[in-house]
Amino acid sequence: MSGYLAIDIGASGGKAIIGEYNGSILKLQEVGNFPNEPVYITGHLYWDILSLFKEVVKITRKALHSSKGISSLAIDTWGVDFGLLDKNGHLIENPYHYRDSLTKDIMEKVFRKVPKSRIYEITATHFEPFNTIFQLAALKEHQYQSLHIANTILLIPNLLSYFLTGEKSCEFTIATTTQLFDVTTGVWSDELISFLQIPCVFPTIYKPATIIGEIQNRLIYDIPQKLKVVLPASHDTASAVAGTPLDRNSAFMSTGTWCIVGIENEIPLIRDELFLNNFANEGCLNGNYRTLKNINGLWLVDRCLQEWKVKFSQVTYEMLIAEAEKSKPFRCIIDPNDPVFLNPPSMVRAIENYCESTSQSVPESRGEFTRTILESIALRVKWVLDILRKASNKKLDKIYMVGGGTKNRLLHKFTANATNLPVIIGHRHATLIGNIISQMIAEKEVRDCKESRELIRRSFKTLTYFPDSRRESWEEAYEKFLELKSNL
Repeated sequence: MSGYLAIDIGASGGKAIIGEYNGSILKLQEVGNFPNEPVYITGHLYWDILSLFKEVVKITRKALHSSKGISSLAIDTWGVDFGLLDKNGHLIENPYHYRDSLTKDIMEKVFRKVPKSRIYEITATHFEPFNTIFQLAALKEHQYQSLHIANTILLIPNLLSYFLTGEKSCEFTIATTTQLFDVTTGVWSDELISFLQIPCVFPTIYKPATIIGEIQNRLIYDIPQKLKVVLPASHDTASAVAGTPLDRNSAFMSTGTWCIVGIENEIPLIRDELFLNNFANEGCLNGNYRTLKNINGLWLVDRCLQEWKVKFSQVTYEMLIAEAEKSKPFRCIIDPNDPVFLNPPSMVRAIENYCESTSQSVPESRGEFTRTILESIALRVKWVLDILRKASNKKLDKIYMVGGGTKNRLLHKFTANATNLPVIIGHRHATLIGNIISQMIAEKEVRDCKESRELIRRSFKTLTYFPDSRRESWEEAYEKFLELKSNL
C-alpha cells in the first residue's frame, strides 16, 4: 500500500492527512492540525512563517512515526504572498499578510506605469490589491530595504519546500496567482518585471507533480526512511479542484475564508466581460486553467463570531447556523465583495454601516447577521455563474461544493436556491485529496486528472442538495443584489 503525506495551510490554520492507496481506492488518515496566527507588529501584519515551518516539521515527524509506508510529502497554501531571500539564501523578514495595509493606494500608481488592460492581456487574471505584483510594487514605492537586498522571491508553499529541501523553485498553479505570469509564454513576464523594476530573481517554474528533492536528514534525524518532497498543485484552490470529480458542464465552489467559484477550461478565457468584472484565470494540476471569481466568504461569519465570543464565550459556529435558519429571509442584502468587508476593525459594525448606507433594515440578532451573510454569498455565486455561462458557452448544470463550507447546510441550501442548480457536496478535505493526487501522479500511481477523478468518485461519497420548488423570493433578492453589487 502506498502512502502520501499532504499538508494544506490556509489563512487560519494547517492540517495534514495521509493518503493510502491500495490499488483500487484512496483512504484518508487524519494526522492533525495546527493554527496559523498572523502577527501584528510595527504597524504591519505578517505571517509567522518560522512558526508554520516548525509545525510542518512537527506534523511530518508525527506522520512518519504513525505510518511507515509514506514515500513523499507535499505542501499547498494560499496564493500571492511570498518570502524574500538574500544572496546567501537566508530569509530577510517574515512575509507580509495579504490583508495588510502595505498595498493601500498602490494599484493606480502601477496603472500609470503599465495600463491595466496590458496587465490583463499578459496575465489574464483579476486585479486585487494584495496580488504579488502590487505587494512588490508597494515595497518598491516605499523604498523598503528588504526588496533592495533581496536576491530571490519564493511564494509561501515553495518557501516551505525550500526550508525542507534547500531547493528553490516555483510551481505553475501558485505562479498564476501573482499577476506576473505570462499566460501566452508560460513563464514570468519580463515586460511587467522590467516596467516595475523589480530587482529580485524569480525562480524556475515547474509543472505540478514534480519531485523537487528530499527532506533534509537533520529534520527527521531519528527516522531512517527517505522522504521525497513533491511540488503539488501548490495553490490550495488548484488542489481543491484537482480533488473534485468535475465534468465538462459542472462548476466548482471551494468554500472557506474565501468562496471561490469557477469552471475549468483548457486555455485561459480572455473576454471583455471577464476583464470588466474582474475574473481570474489560474492554473490547474493538469495544465488547464480555472476561470473564477473570489468571493469574500465565510471570513465574514468567522469575524462576527470572534466579536460575539468576547461577550458570549459559549457561542459556537453551529449555534449561529441554527439561529440563522430560524431568522427571517432577506432582511437585508450585502455585497460580500464590497471593499468595506476586506478587513474592517469590526465586521458587525461594517455590516450595520453598509445596511444603513444602502437604506436597508439593519440585522438585529446573531441569526439575522449570519443569514444575511450566507444569503448574500449565494447571490454572489449566482452572479458569477451567469457571467461564466456567457463567457464560456457552457451549460453549467451542477455545482460541486468542497472545502470547509461543506459543513454549512444553509450555504448548500441557499446556493442551490439562488442558482437554481443542484449542489453536490464533495469532500471537505478536497484540497488535501488534490494534494495527494499530485503526489500519486508524480509517483506514476495514476496517469492524469481524468484517471484520478474516477478514483475520487470510487473512493468518496457525495450528497446532493436540490433547489426548492418555491424560490420566487430568490429572484427578487437577486434583482436587489444587482443594484448593490460591486465589480470587485
